[in-house]
Amino acid sequence: MDIDLNNFIKGVINRDVKKLYLGFLYMLEDLQGNNKIDGEEFQRIRKRVLDYGNNCTRNIEEQLDSFDFKLNKK
Repeated sequence: MDIDLNNFIKGVINRDVKKLYLGFLYMLEDLQGNNKIDGEEFQRIRKRVLDYGNNCTRNIEEQLDSFDFKLNKK
C-alpha cells in the first residue's frame, strides 16, 4: 500500500496555517468589538489576513510539489 506523504504533509500544513490566520481574525474581531477600528478598516484588514494566509498555503504547496514523498508499506 502506498501512502502519499505529499498530500498528508500539505493537509497538516494547511490545517495549521488556517489555525494561525483564524487566530488573527479573532484578534481583529476583538479590536472591532472594542471600537478600536471601524467596519471599513475591519474589512480591509480581514481581507489582507485571508490573502496572506491563502498565499502562504499556496506557496508551501508549490514548494512541496517539487518533492516526491512516498511511504511504501507492505
